[in-house]
Amino acid sequence: MKDKKKIGLILMYLSFGIVMAGLGANDALRGVFSPIFKDHFTLSSVQISMIIVMSYAGNLIFLWAGTRLADRFEKKKVMMGILLIWMAALLVYVTTDNYYVLLITMLFTMGASTLMNTMINLFVPMYFAAPGLIVNTLFFVQGIGTTGSQMILGQVATGFPWWQKTNLLLFSLGLIGLILFLFASKKAVVLKSETTDAKNNFDSASKAKVQMNSPILWLLVLVFGFYFIGEHGVLNWLLLYCKDQFGMDSNQASIYLSMFSGTMMIGRLVMAPLVQKWGPSRSIQIFGGIGTVLYAVGIFCGKPTLMLVGISGLFVSILYPTLLLFVQQYYPSSIASTATGTIISIATIFDIAFNLLFGKIIDQMGYHLGFMILPVSMIIFYLIVNFLIKKYKPLRNLGEA
Repeated sequence: MKDKKKIGLILMYLSFGIVMAGLGANDALRGVFSPIFKDHFTLSSVQISMIIVMSYAGNLIFLWAGTRLADRFEKKKVMMGILLIWMAALLVYVTTDNYYVLLITMLFTMGASTLMNTMINLFVPMYFAAPGLIVNTLFFVQGIGTTGSQMILGQVATGFPWWQKTNLLLFSLGLIGLILFLFASKKAVVLKSETTDAKNNFDSASKAKVQMNSPILWLLVLVFGFYFIGEHGVLNWLLLYCKDQFGMDSNQASIYLSMFSGTMMIGRLVMAPLVQKWGPSRSIQIFGGIGTVLYAVGIFCGKPTLMLVGISGLFVSILYPTLLLFVQQYYPSSIASTATGTIISIATIFDIAFNLLFGKIIDQMGYHLGFMILPVSMIIFYLIVNFLIKKYKPLRNLGEA
């Protein structure tokens, strides 16, 4: 029985790892291919920003609906459905060459990708005894996908056909991950503490509700919202920022972008044991503080300190996966998925608003002023999360040794 459970956990980890690698690459493609989209479809900065806006609209819709389904139906079936939607949308990319189809499909690929990412994070505590460690190592694997795609495609991608080839590869990774997950779900055993909750999950979820007037909920929305602007702003716009503001070529600009993603990848592996030891709150305070300082100084001081933005990824790396565990500490397990989805989907509006405005700002005022929004957002994020930690005690502890 123990051997069967162990095999199931190994297969599940492999399944999640392969999918996370694909999701990481998927998340990076907008930033890598934005110059190619701009030339191929003859797009303005506003049209480029619409691609990003549609992806975050997908995040909002999928997270809002998907996490509610996950609290009311079997999580395994919900996860498989999400993965199939993501794979189907990737095939649309492979077979079409149209800007408007790209816009619409971006809603499905990015929405399903973010929801799958979140679901894996919610799924881990059900099966693994050290969720803080497992979650951050999985996000390390995701970082391999992000950094690898940025480094490789940033050097070799010269036209739109590379976009189609890359998405075909991601579809293949999704298929392998789905097959492994089917095998794993038959062998892995839910932890005893989670089994009891799962039996009454439907009834509990129907009775308990996420209180929309809760100050904790809105503080968490602000935490995620300003953090999203900081992290996603670099991933989506740094390449164009380096090229247009500092006159770098694609190879030079991709170095800074891949450095940020690369240090994020390394940080999630190296810092994972400390996150497990310290728990979500202390980890966010320590690593978030160091990362925010490096990030802000790196952007405020311009080209000479851009490398600090890359180094900041080492400490910023643990923030998103640890924030997801952090949210779960403030809600009972029966509504943890709904609460997480509600918070992240509302926070996604920050991403949408930022990208809608950013395209216009850089057209009218240039990249220099526009990019200052990013470090300011990171500073606000850190101030709010510290206020929340000091004022409100969690209902339960996750990820702490």
